[in-house]
Amino acid sequence: MGTEIGAGGLGLVCLLLQLTGLDRFVGASYGTQHQVNRQVEEAIVAYRREDSARLAQDMPTKAITLAQDEMFTGGLCLVATEPVSHDIILEQAAHARDQDTWQVLIEQALAGLNCQVIQSTSDEAPGLLASVEHHLGTHHSPDLFHVQHALVKAVSGALATKQRAAGKAATEAQAILVQRQERL
Repeated sequence: MGTEIGAGGLGLVCLLLQLTGLDRFVGASYGTQHQVNRQVEEAIVAYRREDSARLAQDMPTKAITLAQDEMFTGGLCLVATEPVSHDIILEQAAHARDQDTWQVLIEQALAGLNCQVIQSTSDEAPGLLASVEHHLGTHHSPDLFHVQHALVKAVSGALATKQRAAGKAATEAQAILVQRQERL
């Protein structure tokens, strides 16, 4: 349970149980807590599946944006969120990140939801771009990080050259100033 809230991990859950004295009432070994954590994870997945189906029945039609990305924490995980509501639309382990895998998983995630994807934002990964273009048939916007990265990469060389030239000119001007002050 503690591992679902942050980067605590099972070791910290076990330590918490020991330090609070709760280990007298609750199994505090890694193996025991691993089993509990697995049950909690399964319950979260089941709840999401059931709750999404229940809530989708009364959901008004909504135009949404998907923010899509891949994560590599213990394996490949494809993720899509709706940035306005902060809802997680997709969080699924996958074996690939090609357009067909994205298409299948997004279709499953959106099944039963009364929404239309009008835009996707992500990095420039080929599978994501192809999925948005061919399967979602919607507009793609690059995410801010990758736009900033491309912009910095494009202008940083020229700016560094100008900065070095300005530094050199300032050093030379300082030397001339010192020489003239010494003459006076």
